Amino acid sequence: GQAYSSKALVIFDLIGTITTDPHLIRSTLSTILENQGISFTYQDVKDLYEKYKVGAISDNEFWNGIGIPEEEHRTYEDLLIDNIELRPHVIEVIQNIHDSNHTAILSNIPSQWGNRITEKFELNAYFDEMIFSGDYKTKKPDPELYKAVLSKFPDVHPSRVFIVDNELGDLKAAKHHMMNTIWLEVEEKDCMFVPDHIVEEIDEITKILNE
Repeated sequence: GQAYSSKALVIFDLIGTITTDPHLIRSTLSTILENQGISFTYQDVKDLYEKYKVGAISDNEFWNGIGIPEEEHRTYEDLLIDNIELRPHVIEVIQNIHDSNHTAILSNIPSQWGNRITEKFELNAYFDEMIFSGDYKTKKPDPELYKAVLSKFPDVHPSRVFIVDNELGDLKAAKHHMMNTIWLEVEEKDCMFVPDHIVEEIDEITKILNE
């Protein structure tokens, strides 16, 4: 039979879980566009972003669609990345978990932005794998993404897989793969799914892993 490692696998969402603001478009990007005097409607930008984060349109097509001139695309991307912050203590918590377990990121985000955030915070040091929706041309809650991350850790026993996310719908999908679900309660959510654990601070996860 399968010989399993004693390690757990802890999968983290990125935006709103590791970073502070769950609303990358509605809040972070919209504020930047407003400050720069760009006229836009949130719905149009959101529609473009939905395509962009599954790699259906390119970086350039996304910014062009919003009405940003080509020579300013990088400037706007830089502004966006500059405005993304990590939650307090998140690196220490993840480093601590990573010392004796496997860690991964599973994020609905364009590849380019995921890579830039990874570089900015040197996340490669704390995560064994990064799964970005942009690279896989699909997004959570598609089962394929959950399968993709699990397939990278065949030695982890299914009962030792934990997923941390601020979106209940994405946790509900994870439950179909027998994952232990940990909801980071960033804001009130109206969803019928009851997660296995609810935390308000990221450092509460360590206690759950040791139960």
